[in-house]
Amino acid sequence: MSDAEYEIIAYPTATKRELPGLIPAKRLRDWQLATTNSFATQCLPLNIANNNGWELTLPGGFDVIYHGGDQLSAIEIFPHHDGPCIASSHFGFGVLTFFLHYLFRTSPGISLQIQGPVNELKHGIQALSGILETDWSPYTSTMNWKFTQPGRARFCKGDSFAQISPIPARFVNNFSARIGHLQQERPDIHADMALWSQLRGDFLEKLRSRDPDTVKAGWQKLYYQGYYPDGVRKHCEHAIRLKPQEFAPPAVHAEPEDVELNDNNLAEISCLVRMDDIDWRFYRTLDELSSRAAQIIVYFPTDRIDESSIRSEIYYSNVEFLPVEPETELESQLETAARYQTLLIMEPEKMLLSDFWSRLPAYQQMLAHDYDRVLLSSYKCQYDYASRSIIEAALTSDNALLSPLNQRDVVLINKASLRSNWDPRDYAGDETLIIN
Repeated sequence: MSDAEYEIIAYPTATKRELPGLIPAKRLRDWQLATTNSFATQCLPLNIANNNGWELTLPGGFDVIYHGGDQLSAIEIFPHHDGPCIASSHFGFGVLTFFLHYLFRTSPGISLQIQGPVNELKHGIQALSGILETDWSPYTSTMNWKFTQPGRARFCKGDSFAQISPIPARFVNNFSARIGHLQQERPDIHADMALWSQLRGDFLEKLRSRDPDTVKAGWQKLYYQGYYPDGVRKHCEHAIRLKPQEFAPPAVHAEPEDVELNDNNLAEISCLVRMDDIDWRFYRTLDELSSRAAQIIVYFPTDRIDESSIRSEIYYSNVEFLPVEPETELESQLETAARYQTLLIMEPEKMLLSDFWSRLPAYQQMLAHDYDRVLLSSYKCQYDYASRSIIEAALTSDNALLSPLNQRDVVLINKASLRSNWDPRDYAGDETLIIN
């Protein structure tokens, strides 16, 4: 058992082939990434709720049709035959049931809330929620979704269909509840709120008038960074991400990890992020990468960016800054600064899907055996990363497949290939800064 204060154990109740995947809950949803400039990823309350717990993923996909009515037969399931289908029509009334195939046990006084992936949407069907006293119950549970109208839904292999989040048992019973008078009872909070309201109004007015500095900032980061309206950080427990642990395998079946991890549970890669400007996209990118990669190198031209202006706001220990002097060899400096053999090169405007990190071992295997580099386009960044076969086709052929992938904004490359083969103009748009 680890040094953690509480414990959750998942006991399999089916064959390994039938078991859903159990993964730490992802911080971001695809629909957030699909908003203009991925703007919805700035909403910290959404991200924390998304990240709170573990997701269960499907071992096999299927399509399902609800014809309307209360009968079990009103739901028809059509498996994709890419793995076991763990869904069924079990209750009727348009309810689609998933078998979790685990018995969960939690520390005394801790229950599990079982629900759909938080803030994940499916048209025409709604995930239901339940709370189970897993500190004593010997009973398994199911995950259920209810159709809101007759129609069709698709669940693919690897999709998350449930999320489990630990909560104190019967916690709500410990609260008294009343409506208070803020100004009389907490004048300090009332003053903070009034200051925030004024700052917010001023910011929105400047945004409407297209004030250049305000437009560049994009949003106010006070709550996100844990500051009070007066700019002071008074609450040391503020978090911008949660860190649910991986489920460790049983000791008797221990297998080597797919991805080599360091002590901080970060992927052993060096991320090279070119900074041409400082705006909210830059901070968003660093926020996401800092929880995933062991090293992030931010490189920038000294004649355009003042390093002191960003160091005070970047407090991640795995972020390093590389000022690049004009007329110097960029590749040599990056090669020296990078500690790991796998390099991820990207722009702050791009946002990686969480699936990228689970697929990173496959990409690294390609780098080790097949290719010097793997190109990942902005199309894939926004929507989905392709399978290995699709990436291989993109690397080896010049056909219609490349037409939607012609913006080469993200690249994985071997460190050994950096100096001899890498030209920044090959992997970024026309706006790339070239330091000769």
